[in-house]
Amino acid sequence: MARNTPARLDAGSQSVSLTVVPTTDASPVPKDRRSRVTNRTARALDDWRARQAKSGDITVKVPHRAAPYHQRVRNIGGAFTDPEFEDASHLDDDDGSLNRRLPRRRQLVARAEGFETPPMRTELKFVIQRRLVLQRLWVIAIAFNRYFLSNIWYGIRQRDSEKKRAVRLRLTIERIGGSAIKIGQQMAIRVDLLPYAYTEELNKLLDKVPPFPKEYAIERLQALTGKPLEETFQAIDLDNPIGAASVSCVYQAVLLNGDRVAIKIRRPGIGKQFTADIHAMRWAAWLLETLTILRTGMAKNVIEEFGDMLLDELNFVHEARHARIFTKYTKKAKIDYVSAPYTYPELSSHDVLTAELIQGIPMTDIITAVEQENTEALRRLEALDIDPVRLAKRFLRLSHFNLFENVLFHADPHPANVLVRPHDHIVLIDFGSCGAYTHKERHKWRQLALCHLTDDVSGMVQAGLSILEPIPAIDIDEFTKKMEKVFWKDLYAFEDPHSEWWEHTSANIWLSFLSMARDYNLTINLNTLRMIRATLLYDTVAARLFKDIDAYKEYFKYSKGAGKRIRKRYTKTYRKFMKDGLDPRAYIRFEQFEGIANRILYLTQRVVDIPFFAPSFGISKLAHAINQALEALVALAILLSLGTLGYQVWDTLRYTIEDLTRTWNNSAFGLEALGPALFAALSHGWEHSPTLLESLWDWTTSPVFIAFTIIIVMLRQRAALWRMADKQRTT
Repeated sequence: MARNTPARLDAGSQSVSLTVVPTTDASPVPKDRRSRVTNRTARALDDWRARQAKSGDITVKVPHRAAPYHQRVRNIGGAFTDPEFEDASHLDDDDGSLNRRLPRRRQLVARAEGFETPPMRTELKFVIQRRLVLQRLWVIAIAFNRYFLSNIWYGIRQRDSEKKRAVRLRLTIERIGGSAIKIGQQMAIRVDLLPYAYTEELNKLLDKVPPFPKEYAIERLQALTGKPLEETFQAIDLDNPIGAASVSCVYQAVLLNGDRVAIKIRRPGIGKQFTADIHAMRWAAWLLETLTILRTGMAKNVIEEFGDMLLDELNFVHEARHARIFTKYTKKAKIDYVSAPYTYPELSSHDVLTAELIQGIPMTDIITAVEQENTEALRRLEALDIDPVRLAKRFLRLSHFNLFENVLFHADPHPANVLVRPHDHIVLIDFGSCGAYTHKERHKWRQLALCHLTDDVSGMVQAGLSILEPIPAIDIDEFTKKMEKVFWKDLYAFEDPHSEWWEHTSANIWLSFLSMARDYNLTINLNTLRMIRATLLYDTVAARLFKDIDAYKEYFKYSKGAGKRIRKRYTKTYRKFMKDGLDPRAYIRFEQFEGIANRILYLTQRVVDIPFFAPSFGISKLAHAINQALEALVALAILLSLGTLGYQVWDTLRYTIEDLTRTWNNSAFGLEALGPALFAALSHGWEHSPTLLESLWDWTTSPVFIAFTIIIVMLRQRAALWRMADKQRTT
């Protein structure tokens, strides 16, 4: 038997001797220390209240495991307290009354002076200013009105062509300036919406504007760091920015540790201007769709995608994150011939980006040296161990890695965004425009490349259709035949050893592919367009560096390296399984497989139960036609009401003015009599004005009402016929 442990409890003027006897009671003991103390204290106090008229020893049985902790229980001012978790220092002078202060929770640590909590979630948003939207609408309307009038004028004089119209469009966008330049640059990738001549010309858009005042740059840098510039930089060149674009200006600086950096600062007010332009485009698209110049719903997705792309480029936090993720996954794949600039998170924000200043040769200079066969430049490249042929192959393999393995891809690998270091090391800059693919989408692109390697045109067509999904109601057989012709021409060009350099790229196939999508009003998702643009740029740059390069053979070589990386991952997993056994997380997969099996059975049953004839497509056409008819009736009703009311008011005012003029000419009266005379004239005009039925007849028989009626009916009929011309998709 363990010995007893005495303790003394004082409660007011009463005194109780408490003896704690450790025991081996098998009853469950609360695991929480505070719960154990509270339970024991409650039992002791209950016994004490029952025997407070007596005095003597009270024995309380406590489980043996709680005895050591129980010895630390003490009583201050008539209340039990836990000194490890509670503070009872303020109870020393307690008088023991019923209404008295009790122990409080002990504070673990006091808040330091000047301490700031971690930053909460923030989202980059710009306020919509309708005044600015109307102002931008006016500027855009004037510029494009001039553009369309110029097209009409040169068309009448028979001096027009698609190329000249494209040049005038580029000049118009440059006159608008600001975000219009960025929109034009993004439209350059929309070959599915614009002819190739337009996209080629829009690629020439200049993105150079005067820099903003250096005082704004100083303000943003000091607001970011919270201290003067001399406490952050050894030197900074604010008078001569190395780049001045429509979105930002770029300055070079030297940090206190000697690192040379490039500082990118967003222009003041550019976010509001971009937001205003996006809303102006929405309003303009609504007007064009109402006039049936554009098909309903065709411009909505395009404008939303443009808006997302524009606003994404304004968020420098995302740009820095893209660069870091790209670097992480290239290192993980052990691709040592490509990298991205190192970014400084502590010196970056939504409108400021600080990154490593890259020293290298621009890809544009290397292409120029190769195409002009500049002997001196090529000799310098050779001294730096830069081989254009090897560089072209690496550039293509980088394209394949981005598409099939990386979690994101650089969507704008323009030669100006690529720098080359010695030993053919590629550095990608400006990660403002990036895309990402799911495993399902990657599988489609991989299938397309494999079918091209095996000359399987039918498989290429099916893979191409899957990339375009969801496909609207079109003649799928006709579309498939045209795609087959495009793919056959592409294969013939690749097989011909005497083809031009551009025929050894994927440019022809994708340009034809997107042209067909435009002809059939197919909307391609943003990531697909970004990847097509990136693929065109990768292929074109590689072909200009080495005109005999074969993009698909390079993919075959890349696939070997990718297969080795996959084999390495599976080997590592297998060895871990043999050493440690089945990972418990695998049972989650087993449960998922069970759910998939049940889902397959359910969907199979549904397919069996579906009737062979489903008239939903015809019903949707009929519903659309009825909707257009109702819209026409509502418009005519509004026009009829406004016109009749206008006729009534006009006749009343006409008779009133005539009567008031007659009164004025026949009698002389002062200003004090003008009011009664005006009231009398209005009463007389209302009495002699036509009735509502007469005004209704006059309005409905007027040429203006007939012309408006014809326009409304024709517009709604045109919209309905567009929908009726759609064909049901058959597979």
